[in-house]
Amino acid sequence: MAYIIDNVHLLKGQAFTETSILVEDQRIISTTSKFERYNYMRMDADNYIMTPTHVLFDTNIPIKESFKERKEYYLRNFILKGCTVVFTTVKIQFERQLEEELKQAKSNLLDSPIDFVLGVSIPPRLLNPGFIRKCKKMKVPAIFLEIDEMNSLKTMPWGWIKEALFPYNCPVIPILPESKHNKGRQLQLNVWSDLMKKEKVPAVYEDLANPGPVSRSILKKTESSLKSQICIVVENLAIIYTI
Repeated sequence: MAYIIDNVHLLKGQAFTETSILVEDQRIISTTSKFERYNYMRMDADNYIMTPTHVLFDTNIPIKESFKERKEYYLRNFILKGCTVVFTTVKIQFERQLEEELKQAKSNLLDSPIDFVLGVSIPPRLLNPGFIRKCKKMKVPAIFLEIDEMNSLKTMPWGWIKEALFPYNCPVIPILPESKHNKGRQLQLNVWSDLMKKEKVPAVYEDLANPGPVSRSILKKTESSLKSQICIVVENLAIIYTI
């Protein structure tokens, strides 16, 4: 069934666009200022604002709690905030755990009412070519590096790491050591970003708010490894707010 949504106030970034949307088989087929020659059923969206949905990063999903508690968590933290995709991580301590831990995490999230994407969170000693190749084989979209000491980064074999990541290029995302001061944390980020740029390693130059929204720049860095899964969701699905 096809229909047209007229008078759409579409929020992209910080700007509004006035448009009409042609929908067929629950997919957005086309957008333009007017669909004057079509005789499809029409909906008037003049009283609403339409925005892309949100991708949220959250590693605190209560997967071991009761179904009722999980349901309330999903509703309160994701659905009511316009989130249709949650980005979370699986902690891995040993290389042999990777496949089993990812499989278990997917099983734990089967009752999730929204889509989920799983990255892996590892200590620096696991970031080696063998482990990276396993992540590539399992289509892991991002590797979160749990950094204890910034100085330890200087001795890591970044040349081999960069070579192993190519051409899949899932980004390395820092989980920084705790710092009581914003200034100290910013200095840590500066050291991280300078090193990643120098070594030309695919990486994110900031740590992610947990929980918090994932920026478009980070989504784009994960786009190739996710085969555009998240970016398609962000562009094509919408949440509507009453004006």
